[in-house]
Amino acid sequence: MNMPGAWKNVRLIAMFTVVSVVAGCSDTLTGKVEPTYTSLWDNLFNGCGVNCHSPSASDGTEAGPDMSSKSAFYNNLVGKSVSVDYASWASVRTGNCNSAKFIAAGNANASTVAASLIQSVSDTLSANQSCVTAYSVHEADKVTLSDADLISALQDWINQGAAND
Repeated sequence: MNMPGAWKNVRLIAMFTVVSVVAGCSDTLTGKVEPTYTSLWDNLFNGCGVNCHSPSASDGTEAGPDMSSKSAFYNNLVGKSVSVDYASWASVRTGNCNSAKFIAAGNANASTVAASLIQSVSDTLSANQSCVTAYSVHEADKVTLSDADLISALQDWINQGAAND
């Protein structure tokens, strides 16, 4: 297909954007991830929350917590919930586990962030609170976790108190 230069550039930019968004939350690790916030930010969250879940996202997540930077992600999620901290997001978000904490320090199985990324946690939280998590939308967007080391590091970090380390 012969494309004029401008259209070729637009096509390349569009392809790069799609690849960046889809690859933004990969659980393919290049090294060992540690159960610390810095390690998880560098290996997981930095790509996930930056592409959506920000005030400028315009994708239905803008009324929820800002996850666009390391400090915003931590400050807006640990100990926070939709029903208390982001009530205006409750009617437009996927899932209805609104009273559960995003990150419940000390209990990964009660944390909606873990439930949004890990099938077994989603199943546990849904059963314990009779609610629906956002796992399905993250699974459809291919941003759920399958790497056992990354899953373990995330659950261990939350279970150990979710320190900002």
